[in-house]
Amino acid sequence: MPDVKFKAGPGKRRGGPSLPKPTNKLAGNKHGRDDSSSDEGSSSESDDDVPQRAPGEVRVLSANTCGLNPSKMKKLKTMVENHDLDVLMIQEGCSAQELAKIAPAKEWKTQIVTSEACRAPTIAIGDKTYTPVQGVSSGRTYIAAVRKGSAVDCTKLDYNPEHSESVKKALGGAQATTSRGRTTTAPINDAVLKSLGQRPPQLCVLKLPGYEPVDFYNNHAPQGGGSEKGYSGMDAKPGHQLLKMVIDGRPSTNTVVSGDQNAHRASMKKHYPDSDIISAGKSDPVSHAACTPGLKAKTIDLGGEGNSFNKKGDPACSDHAAFAFSIQLPKEKN
Repeated sequence: MPDVKFKAGPGKRRGGPSLPKPTNKLAGNKHGRDDSSSDEGSSSESDDDVPQRAPGEVRVLSANTCGLNPSKMKKLKTMVENHDLDVLMIQEGCSAQELAKIAPAKEWKTQIVTSEACRAPTIAIGDKTYTPVQGVSSGRTYIAAVRKGSAVDCTKLDYNPEHSESVKKALGGAQATTSRGRTTTAPINDAVLKSLGQRPPQLCVLKLPGYEPVDFYNNHAPQGGGSEKGYSGMDAKPGHQLLKMVIDGRPSTNTVVSGDQNAHRASMKKHYPDSDIISAGKSDPVSHAACTPGLKAKTIDLGGEGNSFNKKGDPACSDHAAFAFSIQLPKEKN
């Protein structure tokens, strides 16, 4: 389906130190805001300037920062404030120690830092074990942050593709006994094994009281060398194939895969055919979010702020655009 856009705010506030005070239209847990916060500053925006939230709505800002620093964090925080966003998802961030300096905990309800380091998990199939070659790590991190005053809760889960039965089946190596009592072993799929050693996503769960949770994969897809049509790097395609197998094996029916996908929009549609694809736009053809249809995902128009974040060589910018979108969590079933 085509992207649906709406403006989340007029962008009048530019980097003020305080967060907008919730208006009557946005107050209350059912709109994704928490009225219990009393330390927020006042806003010059009127009630009519900020669109009313749908029940269960969560607003997300995603960006590959190519190394987070104070200037980049200031720009991202301004986007969060200007457009009344709840969650900031960063790829290629900084260490937890550095984050504490440039984004003090008092300004954020939640901050979760996860290494982007490649893994080398061991998988046991029958009486054999298989361990992939570990990919090259950049030393960067994922960051999931929830703004002060939001009712959204964010918790981290372990991402363990080696536990997925779908992944084990795709990997091969299954053993069988012939009629003559001889044990045979199916060949290993080298592409799947290699993908298990590549950069994993950060897996978080987003929740609002009274609504179903959503599995959120903050994803900086594997890249690798070379190129393939529709991708940036040879490892992106098998990386998405592995991730889709993991997603299909989880019980959640609400899923978002968001970030620097190292894949073009058409490729994302192939990997996640049942999802709505939200894209950063022409200035950044590899940043997208794939959202299950029940989440009613919509693009949030950042009014040029997202595209201006993509300015290679500027220490206050990145090689990628920032983009924002909303999802609407389904009501919890009784």
